[in-house]
Amino acid sequence: MKSYSAKQTHLHNYQPIQTQRSFSQPNNMVLDLQHTFGNRATTQFMLSKKPNISPPVIQRAINPDLVNQHKQKLGIPIGEKIKILECPLDSNLKITDKVEKVPAEHRLNMEGLEDEEIGKILFGELYEKSKSEANMEIPNIVTEENKEKVMKQQELKNEAKDWLNSPFSLHLSLHGNAAYSYLYKVVAITQRQDDPLSQNKYNRDLLHEIGHFKQDISKNQANGANTNIKILEYHNIILHENLYSDTNLRIKYSNNADKDSGKSWDDMCSELELSPTNNALIKEMDESLKSHEYQVAEKIRQNLVNEYFYGRK
Repeated sequence: MKSYSAKQTHLHNYQPIQTQRSFSQPNNMVLDLQHTFGNRATTQFMLSKKPNISPPVIQRAINPDLVNQHKQKLGIPIGEKIKILECPLDSNLKITDKVEKVPAEHRLNMEGLEDEEIGKILFGELYEKSKSEANMEIPNIVTEENKEKVMKQQELKNEAKDWLNSPFSLHLSLHGNAAYSYLYKVVAITQRQDDPLSQNKYNRDLLHEIGHFKQDISKNQANGANTNIKILEYHNIILHENLYSDTNLRIKYSNNADKDSGKSWDDMCSELELSPTNNALIKEMDESLKSHEYQVAEKIRQNLVNEYFYGRK
C-alpha cells in the first residue's frame, strides 16, 4: 500500500496496496502474524509422551492489549477480530512466501490464511499479474523483426522477478512500514524496535491502519476500491489517527500538500458530488473539523485539497 500507481490497494494506503512494481517512492495509498515452532522435533516428541499436555503459549511480538486499546479508542467492538501480519526485524521473508512462514508470534487472527502468499494478500491482482509476467516464455530465436519485442518481454520478466523476490520488509518500508489490504482486511506492519521513538511510531502507525479497518467495516464500507485515496487517507487521519495525541496532530498525508493547487474545498467537492462514499467521508471530516481550532482546520482542509489536485495541470 510502489513510482506507485493506483492498481489495487492501499502497503500506507495500504488497501490492497495500490502500486506499480517500482521502488522509487512510496505509494500514495494504503498497509490492514507469527509462526514460531521452536524445536519442532522436540515439541512433537514431548507431545507424543504427554498427549494431554496443553499447547505451548505463544509469546506474541504483537501486543493484543495495544490492539484492544486502539479498538476501544476507535469505537470498534471488542469482539471484532483484526487480522495483523507483522514483518519481523531482520527477516528474510519474501512476498512469495506463504503466511504460515511468518513466525506465529508475528501473526494475529490470521487463521485460515496460512496457505495464502503474502504478496497475494497485500497486492491482489498486481501480484498475480507479476507472477504471470515472471513466468512468461521468451522466444528462443531472435530476429530483426521480433528483436525489440523480445527485449521488452525480457525486461518485463526481469522486472517482475526482481519485484517478487524483493524482501517483505522492503515492500513494507516503501509504504512507511505499515499498510492495510482491503482484499483480506489485513493490517501489515513492520515489527517495532526497542527505542522509544520507534515504539511511538509503531503504536501510531498501528492505530492508523486499524483506522482503515474501521472505515472498511463501517456503514460506508470505504476502502481503496470505492473511495478516492486522498479522501480516504485524510478521513482516517482526522477521525482516527489524530485520536492518538491531542498535542501532536497530523495535518497532512504527504509533502505533496505543500504545493499550492490554487483550488478550493468547493472545487474538490464539486468533482466528487456523484460519489456517495466520498461524499459521506467528506461530510464526516467537515463535522469533525468543526471541533478543531479554526486555523488548524483550515490548514488541514487546504492540505487535502492540494493533495487531491496534486499533479494536475
